Amino acid sequence: MYSIALFVSNFAFTCGASLEQFTLDSMLNSSYDQRVPPGVDYGKLEESQATIVTVFLDFSQIFDINEGEMDFSVTLDLFQEWTDHRLTFEDSSLEQIQLDQKDIKKVWTPDTFFLQAKNGKLLDISKANTYLHIMKNGSVIYAMRLSLKLSCSMDFHLYPLDKQECKVVIESFGLTLDRLQYAWRERKPVNIQHFHLPLYQIHGPKTSVSTNYHDLTASEYSDLEVTIEFHRAIGYYMTEVFIPDVLIVLLSWVTFWLHPDAVPARVSLGAVTVLTISSQGSAARRYAPKVSYIKAIDIWSLCHILFVFGAMVEFSVVNVLSRKKRPIIEEMFFKSSNNKKIETHDHRPFMKEAKRIDFISRFAFPVVYIIFNILFWIVTMYLEH
Repeated sequence: MYSIALFVSNFAFTCGASLEQFTLDSMLNSSYDQRVPPGVDYGKLEESQATIVTVFLDFSQIFDINEGEMDFSVTLDLFQEWTDHRLTFEDSSLEQIQLDQKDIKKVWTPDTFFLQAKNGKLLDISKANTYLHIMKNGSVIYAMRLSLKLSCSMDFHLYPLDKQECKVVIESFGLTLDRLQYAWRERKPVNIQHFHLPLYQIHGPKTSVSTNYHDLTASEYSDLEVTIEFHRAIGYYMTEVFIPDVLIVLLSWVTFWLHPDAVPARVSLGAVTVLTISSQGSAARRYAPKVSYIKAIDIWSLCHILFVFGAMVEFSVVNVLSRKKRPIIEEMFFKSSNNKKIETHDHRPFMKEAKRIDFISRFAFPVVYIIFNILFWIVTMYLEH
Protein backbone atom coordinates (compact mmCIF):
# COMPACT_ATOMS: atom_id res chain seq x y z
CA MET A 1 0.00 0.00 0.00
CA TYR A 2 2.84 2.39 0.89
CA SER A 3 4.53 1.76 -2.46
CA ILE A 4 1.30 2.40 -4.34
CA ALA A 5 0.68 5.66 -2.45
CA LEU A 6 4.26 6.76 -3.08
CA PHE A 7 3.92 5.94 -6.78
CA VAL A 8 0.67 7.89 -7.04
CA SER A 9 2.21 10.85 -5.21
CA ASN A 10 5.28 10.88 -7.45
CA PHE A 11 3.13 10.54 -10.54
CA ALA A 12 0.91 13.47 -9.50
CA PHE A 13 3.95 15.60 -8.71
CA THR A 14 5.54 14.72 -12.03
CA CYS A 15 2.34 15.52 -13.91
CA GLY A 16 2.01 18.83 -12.08
CA ALA A 17 5.63 19.74 -12.76
CA SER A 18 5.25 18.74 -16.41
CA LEU A 19 2.10 20.82 -16.73
CA GLU A 20 3.90 23.86 -15.27
CA GLN A 21 6.80 23.35 -17.65
CA PHE A 22 4.48 22.91 -20.62
CA THR A 23 2.53 26.06 -19.75
CA LEU A 24 5.77 28.00 -19.27
CA ASP A 25 7.22 26.77 -22.56
CA SER A 26 4.04 27.77 -24.37
CA MET A 27 4.29 31.29 -22.96
CA LEU A 28 8.01 31.60 -23.61
CA ASN A 29 7.64 30.88 -27.31
CA SER A 30 9.59 32.45 -30.12
CA SER A 31 7.60 35.70 -29.86
CA TYR A 32 8.61 36.32 -26.22
CA ASP A 33 11.70 38.48 -25.82
CA GLN A 34 13.11 38.61 -22.28
CA ARG A 35 15.15 41.69 -23.23
CA VAL A 36 12.04 43.84 -23.71
CA PRO A 37 10.05 45.26 -20.75
CA PRO A 38 6.37 44.25 -20.67
CA GLY A 39 5.09 47.75 -21.41
CA VAL A 40 7.26 48.38 -24.46
CA ASP A 41 6.03 47.59 -27.96
CA TYR A 42 8.68 48.43 -30.51
CA GLY A 43 6.08 48.11 -33.27
CA LYS A 44 3.97 50.83 -31.69
CA LEU A 45 6.30 52.96 -29.60
CA GLU A 46 3.69 55.69 -29.25
CA GLU A 47 1.48 53.22 -27.35
CA SER A 48 4.26 51.96 -25.09
CA GLN A 49 4.10 52.69 -21.39
CA ALA A 50 6.41 52.32 -18.44
CA THR A 51 6.38 49.06 -16.49
CA ILE A 52 5.47 49.67 -12.84
CA VAL A 53 7.62 47.63 -10.46
CA THR A 54 6.41 47.51 -6.86
CA VAL A 55 9.17 47.01 -4.29
CA PHE A 56 9.30 45.68 -0.74
CA LEU A 57 12.51 45.56 1.33
CA ASP A 58 12.97 43.33 4.35
CA PHE A 59 16.17 44.04 6.31
CA SER A 60 17.10 40.91 8.23
CA GLN A 61 20.49 42.21 9.45
CA ILE A 62 22.26 45.54 9.79
CA PHE A 63 25.80 45.32 11.12
CA ASP A 64 29.41 46.50 10.88
CA ILE A 65 28.84 50.27 10.88
CA ASN A 66 32.31 51.45 9.90
CA GLU A 67 32.90 55.12 10.72
CA GLY A 68 36.37 55.18 9.19
CA GLU A 69 35.21 53.87 5.80
CA MET A 70 31.77 55.50 6.16
CA ASP A 71 29.77 52.42 5.27
CA PHE A 72 27.59 49.72 6.81
CA SER A 73 26.63 46.18 5.91
CA VAL A 74 23.16 44.71 5.51
CA THR A 75 21.46 41.45 4.66
CA LEU A 76 18.08 42.03 3.03
CA ASP A 77 15.35 40.41 0.99
CA LEU A 78 14.39 42.35 -2.14
CA PHE A 79 10.86 41.66 -3.39
CA GLN A 80 9.78 43.06 -6.78
CA GLU A 81 6.36 42.67 -8.36
CA TRP A 82 5.13 43.71 -11.80
CA THR A 83 2.63 42.61 -14.43
CA ASP A 84 3.75 41.03 -17.69
CA HIS A 85 0.72 40.58 -19.99
CA ARG A 86 2.72 38.14 -22.08
CA LEU A 87 2.82 35.65 -19.20
CA THR A 88 -0.92 35.20 -18.58
CA PHE A 89 -2.34 31.70 -18.66
CA GLU A 90 -5.80 30.19 -18.20
CA ASP A 91 -5.14 26.65 -17.02
CA SER A 92 -7.65 26.04 -14.20
CA SER A 93 -5.46 23.42 -12.53
CA LEU A 94 -2.61 25.90 -11.99
CA GLU A 95 -2.67 28.87 -9.62
CA GLN A 96 0.91 29.89 -10.23
CA ILE A 97 4.08 28.79 -11.95
CA GLN A 98 7.25 28.56 -9.88
CA LEU A 99 10.42 28.93 -11.91
CA ASP A 100 13.75 27.32 -11.13
CA GLN A 101 17.11 29.09 -11.49
CA LYS A 102 17.51 28.07 -15.12
CA ASP A 103 14.11 29.31 -16.22
CA ILE A 104 14.36 32.66 -14.40
CA LYS A 105 16.86 33.79 -17.00
CA LYS A 106 14.24 33.24 -19.71
CA VAL A 107 11.87 35.84 -18.22
CA TRP A 108 12.28 39.62 -18.28
CA THR A 109 13.37 41.00 -14.90
CA PRO A 110 14.21 44.62 -13.97
CA ASP A 111 17.87 45.61 -13.86
CA THR A 112 17.63 46.91 -10.29
CA PHE A 113 20.76 48.04 -8.48
CA PHE A 114 21.63 49.83 -5.24
CA LEU A 115 23.17 53.24 -5.83
CA GLN A 116 25.24 53.27 -2.59
CA ALA A 117 26.52 49.69 -2.90
CA LYS A 118 30.30 49.33 -2.60
CA ASN A 119 30.04 45.60 -3.10
CA GLY A 120 27.44 42.91 -2.71
CA LYS A 121 26.41 39.43 -3.66
CA LEU A 122 23.41 37.19 -4.04
CA LEU A 123 23.45 34.76 -1.14
CA ASP A 124 23.81 31.17 -2.29
CA ILE A 125 23.63 29.04 0.84
CA SER A 126 23.00 25.54 -0.61
CA LYS A 127 21.52 27.24 -3.71
CA ALA A 128 21.03 30.77 -4.99
CA ASN A 129 18.52 32.46 -2.67
CA THR A 130 16.13 33.70 -5.32
CA TYR A 131 12.76 32.72 -6.77
CA LEU A 132 10.26 33.91 -9.37
CA HIS A 133 6.53 33.09 -9.33
CA ILE A 134 4.09 33.83 -12.17
CA MET A 135 0.37 34.20 -11.42
CA LYS A 136 -2.53 33.58 -13.80
CA ASN A 137 -3.10 37.24 -14.50
CA GLY A 138 0.54 37.76 -15.50
CA SER A 139 1.59 39.16 -12.14
CA VAL A 140 5.24 38.30 -11.44
CA ILE A 141 6.85 38.13 -8.00
CA TYR A 142 10.64 38.15 -8.01
CA ALA A 143 12.55 37.80 -4.74
CA MET A 144 16.23 37.54 -3.86
CA ARG A 145 18.34 37.65 -0.70
CA LEU A 146 21.33 39.99 -0.90
CA SER A 147 24.35 40.82 1.22
CA LEU A 148 25.48 44.42 0.62
CA LYS A 149 28.02 46.91 1.89
CA LEU A 150 26.51 50.38 1.46
CA SER A 151 28.23 53.74 1.67
CA CYS A 152 26.83 56.44 3.96
CA SER A 153 27.87 60.08 4.13
CA MET A 154 28.36 60.63 7.86
CA ASP A 155 28.68 63.90 9.78
CA PHE A 156 30.59 63.78 13.07
CA HIS A 157 30.33 67.41 14.22
CA LEU A 158 28.19 66.31 17.20
CA TYR A 159 30.11 63.12 17.98
CA PRO A 160 29.37 61.28 20.30
CA LEU A 161 25.92 62.88 20.48
CA ASP A 162 25.37 62.50 16.76
CA LYS A 163 22.93 60.61 14.60
CA GLN A 164 23.63 59.40 11.09
CA GLU A 165 21.07 59.36 8.29
CA CYS A 166 21.96 56.71 5.74
CA LYS A 167 20.09 56.48 2.45
CA VAL A 168 19.51 53.32 0.47
CA VAL A 169 18.58 54.22 -3.12
CA ILE A 170 17.20 51.73 -5.64
CA GLU A 171 17.40 52.56 -9.33
CA SER A 172 17.30 50.93 -12.75
CA PHE A 173 20.75 50.68 -14.27
CA GLY A 174 19.73 51.09 -17.89
CA LEU A 175 15.97 51.61 -18.27
CA THR A 176 14.83 55.23 -18.28
CA LEU A 177 11.73 56.67 -16.66
CA ASP A 178 9.56 56.12 -19.72
CA ARG A 179 10.40 52.39 -19.73
CA LEU A 180 10.40 51.50 -16.02
CA GLN A 181 9.08 53.15 -12.86
CA TYR A 182 9.51 51.98 -9.29
CA ALA A 183 6.88 52.29 -6.57
CA TRP A 184 6.83 51.29 -2.92
CA ARG A 185 4.38 48.68 -1.73
CA GLU A 186 1.41 50.43 -0.13
CA ARG A 187 1.41 48.49 3.14
CA LYS A 188 4.67 48.77 5.09
CA PRO A 189 7.07 49.02 2.15
CA VAL A 190 10.18 48.54 4.33
CA ASN A 191 10.59 46.22 7.28
CA ILE A 192 13.57 46.23 9.65
CA GLN A 193 13.60 43.22 11.90
CA HIS A 194 14.15 43.85 15.61
CA PHE A 195 17.75 43.56 16.68
CA HIS A 196 20.18 45.62 18.76
CA LEU A 197 23.47 47.19 17.78
CA PRO A 198 26.16 47.76 20.46
CA LEU A 199 26.58 51.51 19.93
CA TYR A 200 23.53 52.55 17.88
CA GLN A 201 19.77 52.67 18.04
CA ILE A 202 17.93 52.28 14.73
CA HIS A 203 15.10 54.70 13.91
CA GLY A 204 12.93 54.84 10.84
CA PRO A 205 12.74 53.89 8.10
CA LYS A 206 11.48 56.76 5.95
CA THR A 207 10.59 56.11 2.32
CA SER A 208 10.29 58.41 -0.69
CA VAL A 209 10.06 58.29 -4.48
CA SER A 210 12.18 60.50 -6.72
CA THR A 211 13.89 60.70 -10.09
CA ASN A 212 17.56 60.97 -10.97
CA TYR A 213 18.76 62.87 -14.05
CA HIS A 214 21.85 61.50 -15.81
CA ASP A 215 23.77 64.04 -17.86
CA LEU A 216 25.50 61.40 -19.96
CA THR A 217 22.26 59.94 -21.35
CA ALA A 218 20.22 63.14 -20.89
CA SER A 219 17.47 61.01 -19.35
CA GLU A 220 15.65 60.59 -16.07
CA TYR A 221 15.61 57.38 -14.06
CA SER A 222 13.12 56.27 -11.43
CA ASP A 223 14.43 56.09 -7.86
CA LEU A 224 13.22 54.67 -4.56
CA GLU A 225 14.80 55.98 -1.38
CA VAL A 226 14.72 54.63 2.15
CA THR A 227 16.40 56.56 4.97
CA ILE A 228 17.61 54.75 8.08
CA GLU A 229 18.66 56.78 11.12
CA PHE A 230 21.41 55.50 13.42
CA HIS A 231 21.25 57.28 16.77
CA ARG A 232 24.44 56.77 18.76
CA ALA A 233 23.75 55.19 22.16
CA ILE A 234 25.20 57.59 24.73
CA GLY A 235 25.37 55.14 27.66
CA TYR A 236 28.88 53.93 26.83
CA TYR A 237 30.24 57.46 26.49
CA MET A 238 28.55 58.55 29.72
CA THR A 239 30.44 55.95 31.74
CA GLU A 240 33.72 56.20 29.82
CA VAL A 241 34.01 59.93 29.03
CA PHE A 242 31.48 62.38 30.48
CA ILE A 243 31.12 61.20 34.09
CA PRO A 244 34.91 60.62 34.63
CA ASP A 245 35.68 64.09 33.22
CA VAL A 246 33.14 65.70 35.57
CA LEU A 247 34.62 63.89 38.58
CA ILE A 248 38.15 64.96 37.67
CA VAL A 249 37.06 68.61 37.44
CA LEU A 250 35.29 68.35 40.81
CA LEU A 251 38.44 66.83 42.31
CA SER A 252 40.54 69.75 41.06
CA TRP A 253 38.37 72.14 43.11
CA VAL A 254 39.47 70.52 46.39
CA THR A 255 42.60 72.67 46.16
CA PHE A 256 40.49 75.80 46.84
CA TRP A 257 39.69 74.48 50.31
CA LEU A 258 43.30 73.82 51.30
CA HIS A 259 45.42 76.41 53.10
CA PRO A 260 47.72 78.44 50.82
CA ASP A 261 50.71 77.11 52.78
CA ALA A 262 49.78 73.49 51.99
CA VAL A 263 52.00 73.65 48.94
CA PRO A 264 52.91 69.93 48.59
CA ALA A 265 49.27 68.85 48.82
CA ARG A 266 48.03 71.47 46.34
CA VAL A 267 50.85 70.84 43.86
CA SER A 268 50.30 67.08 43.97
CA LEU A 269 46.53 67.43 43.55
CA GLY A 270 46.87 69.88 40.67
CA ALA A 271 49.47 67.81 38.85
CA VAL A 272 47.47 64.60 39.22
CA THR A 273 44.25 66.17 37.92
CA VAL A 274 45.99 67.84 34.96
CA LEU A 275 47.73 64.62 33.91
CA THR A 276 44.57 62.55 34.43
CA ILE A 277 42.30 64.84 32.41
CA SER A 278 44.90 64.98 29.63
CA SER A 279 45.17 61.19 29.38
CA GLN A 280 41.38 60.89 29.65
CA GLY A 281 40.93 63.28 26.72
CA SER A 282 43.50 61.43 24.65
CA ALA A 283 41.76 58.11 25.31
CA ALA A 284 38.37 59.57 24.36
CA ARG A 285 39.70 60.92 21.07
CA ARG A 286 41.73 57.82 20.21
CA TYR A 287 38.67 55.87 19.10
CA ALA A 288 36.82 58.87 17.68
CA PRO A 289 36.40 59.22 13.89
CA LYS A 290 39.44 60.80 12.25
CA VAL A 291 38.09 63.96 10.62
CA SER A 292 39.56 67.37 9.89
CA TYR A 293 36.87 69.42 11.68
CA ILE A 294 36.16 69.98 15.38
CA LYS A 295 33.78 67.55 17.05
CA ALA A 296 31.66 67.96 20.18
CA ILE A 297 33.97 65.60 22.07
CA ASP A 298 36.93 67.87 21.21
CA ILE A 299 35.18 70.90 22.69
CA TRP A 300 34.19 68.93 25.79
CA SER A 301 37.72 67.58 26.39
CA LEU A 302 39.42 70.92 25.71
CA CYS A 303 37.13 72.84 28.08
CA HIS A 304 37.66 70.29 30.86
CA ILE A 305 41.41 70.54 30.41
CA LEU A 306 41.08 74.34 30.68
CA PHE A 307 39.01 74.04 33.88
CA VAL A 308 41.59 71.79 35.52
CA PHE A 309 44.46 73.90 34.23
CA GLY A 310 42.66 77.02 35.52
CA ALA A 311 42.57 75.53 39.01
CA MET A 312 46.33 74.96 38.75
CA VAL A 313 46.88 78.56 37.61
CA GLU A 314 44.72 79.81 40.50
CA PHE A 315 46.95 77.97 42.96
CA SER A 316 50.06 79.51 41.36
CA VAL A 317 48.62 83.01 41.85
CA VAL A 318 47.58 82.24 45.44
CA ASN A 319 50.98 80.74 46.22
CA VAL A 320 52.85 83.79 44.91
CA LEU A 321 50.67 86.20 46.88
CA SER A 322 50.84 84.19 50.09
CA ARG A 323 54.65 84.02 49.99
CA LYS A 324 55.15 87.67 49.04
CA LYS A 325 56.79 89.71 51.85
CA ARG A 326 56.98 93.43 52.62
CA PRO A 327 59.82 95.27 50.82
CA ILE A 328 62.98 96.06 52.92
CA ILE A 329 62.58 99.88 52.74
CA GLU A 330 59.01 99.62 53.90
CA GLU A 331 60.09 97.28 56.70
CA MET A 332 62.74 99.72 57.99
CA PHE A 333 60.24 102.57 57.95
CA PHE A 334 57.77 100.44 59.83
CA LYS A 335 60.39 99.67 62.53
CA SER A 336 61.18 103.32 63.10
CA SER A 337 57.57 104.48 63.25
CA ASN A 338 55.98 101.72 65.28
CA ASN A 339 56.30 101.46 69.04
CA LYS A 340 55.18 97.81 69.12
CA LYS A 341 57.53 94.87 68.97
CA ILE A 342 58.64 93.87 65.50
CA GLU A 343 57.56 90.22 66.09
CA THR A 344 53.93 91.27 65.97
CA HIS A 345 54.28 92.64 62.45
CA ASP A 346 52.85 90.60 59.57
CA HIS A 347 55.66 89.87 57.11
CA ARG A 348 53.15 88.50 54.52
CA PRO A 349 50.56 91.22 54.09
CA PHE A 350 49.08 89.61 50.89
CA MET A 351 47.96 86.45 52.65
CA LYS A 352 44.44 87.87 53.02
CA GLU A 353 44.22 88.52 49.28
CA ALA A 354 45.36 84.96 48.59
CA LYS A 355 42.71 83.52 50.89
CA ARG A 356 40.14 85.83 49.34
CA ILE A 357 40.98 84.49 45.85
CA ASP A 358 40.53 80.95 47.16
CA PHE A 359 37.17 81.91 48.64
CA ILE A 360 35.95 83.46 45.38
CA SER A 361 37.19 80.48 43.36
CA ARG A 362 35.12 78.09 45.47
CA PHE A 363 31.99 79.62 43.94
CA ALA A 364 33.20 81.12 40.64
CA PHE A 365 34.57 77.88 39.18
CA PRO A 366 31.40 75.81 39.85
CA VAL A 367 29.13 78.57 38.50
CA VAL A 368 31.13 78.89 35.27
CA TYR A 369 31.27 75.09 34.94
CA ILE A 370 27.51 74.76 35.36
CA ILE A 371 26.92 77.46 32.74
CA PHE A 372 29.26 75.63 30.35
CA ASN A 373 27.41 72.34 30.85
CA ILE A 374 24.01 73.94 30.31
CA LEU A 375 25.16 75.58 27.07
CA PHE A 376 26.98 72.46 25.86
CA TRP A 377 24.04 70.09 26.31
CA ILE A 378 21.39 72.52 25.08
CA VAL A 379 23.31 73.43 21.93
CA THR A 380 24.20 69.81 21.06
CA MET A 381 20.66 68.58 21.65
CA TYR A 382 19.24 71.46 19.59
CA LEU A 383 21.62 70.83 16.70
CA GLU A 384 20.92 67.10 16.83
CA HIS A 385 17.20 67.60 16.34
